[in-house]
Amino acid sequence: MSRLKYSAVPGYFTSFGDENVLSHRGDEGQHLGFVDGCSGWEDIQRLLDEDSSLKLLVLARHGQGHHNALESKYGTQEWERYWALQPGVHEVTLVDAQLTELGKQQVRSTGKELLLPMVEKIGFPEKFYSSPLRRCLETYMESWGQVFTSELVSSSTEVSVYVKEQCRETLGRHYCDKRLPHDHVVEQYGEETLLGNTKVHWVYEPGMANEDTMWSETHRETVEEIDYRIGGALQELLSGEERYISLTCHSGVIQSALRVLKHPEILQLQTGGVVFVLCKPAETEAKV
Repeated sequence: MSRLKYSAVPGYFTSFGDENVLSHRGDEGQHLGFVDGCSGWEDIQRLLDEDSSLKLLVLARHGQGHHNALESKYGTQEWERYWALQPGVHEVTLVDAQLTELGKQQVRSTGKELLLPMVEKIGFPEKFYSSPLRRCLETYMESWGQVFTSELVSSSTEVSVYVKEQCRETLGRHYCDKRLPHDHVVEQYGEETLLGNTKVHWVYEPGMANEDTMWSETHRETVEEIDYRIGGALQELLSGEERYISLTCHSGVIQSALRVLKHPEILQLQTGGVVFVLCKPAETEAKV
């Protein structure tokens, strides 16, 4: 059972243009447009200005990781049977898998083609969140690095990215979804990163365990379990004063978020893909 007290609002993005449509394809970008009658980001900004209960959630999937490349090479059946259960292949570490060069290129394109046009129209998100897995930290740096330009931010700009354990990919068995020790990640990426003119602070949760206590070698999280986890995480993210929120995460997290928000499924969302979701408190009607 979901703990989320928000639901998606239909009628603006093509991903949820009609309440009767149950799914959309995500591999061709058809879910990224605006429905007829919605003029684009200006209308979204107007909605947010007029109705203080509405929130905009930007769900960004990481770019291709080494685990995604292996699954593409060997096929999903062999990936699930063997490769996903290995901590590494040849010289490639699969634990807390990183982005491939293609993955970095994908999310740079996402930054330029999707995030930058959004920011140019309605400004930057009020709050940034990320999964703690390395591919998501790298995705944030590579994608938003295309947006924090000298034309949009000053040389003294500082941004905080809140790293949330509960926003991780489906837990268990697959080594790509096992988090490396926290001190290893901090040593690798630092506690702050410079993206162009912008200093990014990685804000980890107080008391974050050094070792991964959530991942299990024997149990893969069920749909019900991840929906319960992600429902709780989204409730926390959406309960603050911020009304324009970015979350850099995973396919499994995005699909779970769409389920608990009662949003149509996005089939085959590609690595580096994004889903925009307008949300409202579930117990009230949106004033749109």
